[in-house]
Amino acid sequence: MATATSPLAQAADVRQLRTRRSRKDVLGLSDTRATAHPTLLQAFQTLAQAGYHVSQTGPTHWIIRGRTPLPEFHCYSEGEIQQFAASRT
Repeated sequence: MATATSPLAQAADVRQLRTRRSRKDVLGLSDTRATAHPTLLQAFQTLAQAGYHVSQTGPTHWIIRGRTPLPEFHCYSEGEIQQFAASRT
């Protein structure tokens, strides 16, 4: 049996996603529901093949750079790195 969500609940979900993306998550990396890379290692390999360099600066902080120093993308969870790899390559 499928459960249906109310239109009010759906509208709240949409507002929450818009708020998160526009204010805190400009690249939309926090939404990891459809990540195509099951492991962090596979995400690193995919990014390396696409020409990105990933450096870890802290326990939960990675910086992703392309062939030039800028732009650089800061990720604060493994899920964000996996989402970045899935969306950029």
